[in-house]
Amino acid sequence: MNKSVTVIVLAGGKGKRLGQAKATLKLGKRTIIEDVVDEMAGLASEVIVVTSNSQNDLPHGLKAQVFTDIHPGKSALGGVHTGLVKSSNRYNLVVACDMPFLNLDLLKHMISLASGVDIVTIKVGQNVEPLHAVYSKGCIDHIENMFEKEDLQVSHLLDAVKVRYINEDELDAYDPHHLSFFNINNKTDLARAKKIKEATAK
Repeated sequence: MNKSVTVIVLAGGKGKRLGQAKATLKLGKRTIIEDVVDEMAGLASEVIVVTSNSQNDLPHGLKAQVFTDIHPGKSALGGVHTGLVKSSNRYNLVVACDMPFLNLDLLKHMISLASGVDIVTIKVGQNVEPLHAVYSKGCIDHIENMFEKEDLQVSHLLDAVKVRYINEDELDAYDPHHLSFFNINNKTDLARAKKIKEATAK
């Protein structure tokens, strides 16, 4: 367990395309967020869940501190900001609550690269995974400056800070199928996740 890193789980998604809040998604008997929080509790001593003001249906008994967005309506960037402000540590692993296949070895590798940079994230081709990344508290001022300009584009934050990108070859050493940052946005994704879960459980 790493005592110098906080895990921030973003749980503010309303899941409009799913017809339910993402925090209440189930692949088995439990919600995905319960599985994510339990797994992350073994990785870091502090786990924070950030939710929106409109979402009060988190499962009871989560092994995490729960905070609502400091700046509501600021999309995922608002959730990242709230987590960074509430965190006790300089370095913070950010994941979404609808990522059922997180890879602990990959996450540990990302944490090991955090010193001296503001963000560690994955880049495959032109696609970046900003909700599967390590952020330092040094990002807080940059995000607040963006809020003042009504700018919620995470790509603009990446342009403004020092970033360590994990490329596809480096990623493949830990997660050749790129499932670790697979997230559930719609019913097709949910069906796929259930199939993967069933296959890996056999």
